[in-house]
Order: sequence, then C-alpha cells, then structure tokens
Amino acid sequence: EFGLCDGETIWVNEDYLEPGFNQEMIRTIIHEGRHAYQYYVCNNPGTHGDAAEVEAWRSNFRPGHYIKWKENPGRYMSQPVEADAFAFEEAVMEIYLDEGGG
Repeated sequence: EFGLCDGETIWVNEDYLEPGFNQEMIRTIIHEGRHAYQYYVCNNPGTHGDAAEVEAWRSNFRPGHYIKWKENPGRYMSQPVEADAFAFEEAVMEIYLDEGGG
C-alpha cells in the first residue's frame, strides 16, 4: 500500500522515505489527508458544503462498503471516497508542480 488513513492517523509506506520518492510521498500525504478530511466531515455535520457528498462518503466508509484495490481496481477507483481523494490529490499536485515543487 502507498498509505492509509483510519480517520485518526495517516501512515505512509516507509519506502517513500528513501531518496527519489519525494513526489510519491507528497501525493500520498495529500491523498490520505483528504481521507482524514472526509472522516472529519462525516463525524461533524455541517462542516462540508455538500451534504449529499458527505452522505456518499459516510456510506462508503461503512463496514463492508469500502472496496480495496486488490478486490477490484476499477470499482476501488470509482467509489466516492477514492474518486474524491484522487481528484483532490491531482488538483493539489498540479498547483504544487506549477509553483516549482517536485
């Protein structure tokens, strides 16, 4: 796995601490940070402007509703929490790289 967020802690694959993996580590932290945000708004009603989106995330986080990459890569990418986290990751990375990061 690249990283993991359980709603309280973010873990990053220790391989990313090696030289040459800076961008992957940054991407993972952004992506898992978005999951932390998703968990936060699911547990704190009214903190995100789109209630339907929050309900989709909440449903996706319920036991048995989250699809792991190894189970089905296509469905993994399209489930609400992952689709949002990947879109957020790409948007932030675009800004980061445009500003000379990397």
